[in-house]
Amino acid sequence: MGINIGGRDITNLRYAYDTALLSDNLTSMKRILHRVNNAGQQAGLLLNAKITKVMHIPASKESSNVEPDIKIDRTSLENVDNFKYLGSIKTSDGTCSKDIYKRIAMAKQGMVSLNNIWKDKSIPKPLKFKLLKTLVGPRMLYGCETRTMRKVDESKIEAAEMWFFRRLLRVSWKDRSTSGNVLAEMGTGRTLLSLVKERRLKYIGHAERNTKTDLMKTIFEGKIEAKRGRGRPSLSYVDQVSKATGLKLQSISQKSQDRVIWRGIVKSSCAAANINPDDAAR
Repeated sequence: MGINIGGRDITNLRYAYDTALLSDNLTSMKRILHRVNNAGQQAGLLLNAKITKVMHIPASKESSNVEPDIKIDRTSLENVDNFKYLGSIKTSDGTCSKDIYKRIAMAKQGMVSLNNIWKDKSIPKPLKFKLLKTLVGPRMLYGCETRTMRKVDESKIEAAEMWFFRRLLRVSWKDRSTSGNVLAEMGTGRTLLSLVKERRLKYIGHAERNTKTDLMKTIFEGKIEAKRGRGRPSLSYVDQVSKATGLKLQSISQKSQDRVIWRGIVKSSCAAANINPDDAAR
């Protein structure tokens, strides 16, 4: 009825009152929604058709223009190609680009709102750098642990980091100061992208060690039964973790059970990416 991942039928993902229903076909989706709607009505709760959306993830380009007709009490639900869930944007193409670009925009907005701080010459540069990490960094990094990234996404993140540094130093593009000069004046290297990857590895260790529920582990390790599309497949989340650690999935699952061993793997992976784990922790 739902989506089979690693032999487990998953029909919904829930956090508080935010619920995402899942199915691999239209008939089953209508059935699941009908059951949820009926159960809610019996408890005196009603589904709001205006804020309930449908997102179709096409199996091929030929089916990408098909919009499923799903209704709640005769009211048709709006079809969308993306929606926000728990602060992150989910898209029908399965990429995280839209979410990454949204986070970059939010971080830049936060940076601009602190212009009075960056302009204040009485505030030492090291303190401004700490304020950048504390006040702007969280906007940029929210949800980064669960993202897959393409090369173009990584380039956007690195470009955003340089934009932050130039803004902090009050260096205009008209000054023709190179990125190397900006980094030298900041007294640091490019660390934002490596920090994203470091957080992802820590999250994997947490997910693999989680003993309260095996849902995260099932989704992380499980395979979805589906036909492979044409062309070269995109790197998956597991692929990117394996590339960062040099380990296959089975080894990741085994080694992450020991916190000390996994911490060492994270540290060595950070070193390979030229990031100081102590700086990343801050």
